[in-house]
This record gives sequence, C-alpha cells and structure tokens, in this order.
Amino acid sequence: MGSLPERESPATSAKVHRADRKAAGWQASRQTDKYHDREVLLKSNPAAHNLSVYDGRILVGRVVDLGPRLPCAAFDASDTLVGVFPSRNEAFQALPKSGGRS
Repeated sequence: MGSLPERESPATSAKVHRADRKAAGWQASRQTDKYHDREVLLKSNPAAHNLSVYDGRILVGRVVDLGPRLPCAAFDASDTLVGVFPSRNEAFQALPKSGGRS
C-alpha cells in the first residue's frame, strides 16, 4: 500500500487558508495598490506621518509612517515605491544610501 500524505493540523490549515483568502480579498479590492501613490496614502490615513530623508541638501527619499502597528512605506526621491516595511527603521534602511552622488 502507498504511504498516506502527511496531514497538517486543522489549526495550521485554517491559518493558511485564511491568509490566502485575505490576500485574495486585498487583490480583488485593489487594497494592495493603495501603497503605490504617496499622496493617496497620506490623504487616506489622517494619522500618517510624511518623513523626508536628505543627504546634505539632496532629497534621498520619503517614508510614510501610517502609525503604531501599521506598516511604513518607503519612496525614493522620484516618489517611486521602494517597498512596504513593518517598521520605520527598515523603511529608512531600504532607501538609497546617497541621493545620486558618486
């Protein structure tokens, strides 16, 4: 007889399926797109902080901190999304180290 496949515990299976449904719901409702535009992000979250990062007098990028227990979005100097990060520190570290300097 063939071996039976390993079964996941019901709790693990439920967590995985719930995460898949949540991600599918975000994708269907276009909530994943809300982080691509800095202005929309700031307008939709009144408690958000817009933090600019400079290297001397050169703008390196911006970090939008959405608040406690919410992600931070990092944007480069041309307002292109660099990424969404769980902490402000990780968002700052993702920005380029220099603002176009050689």
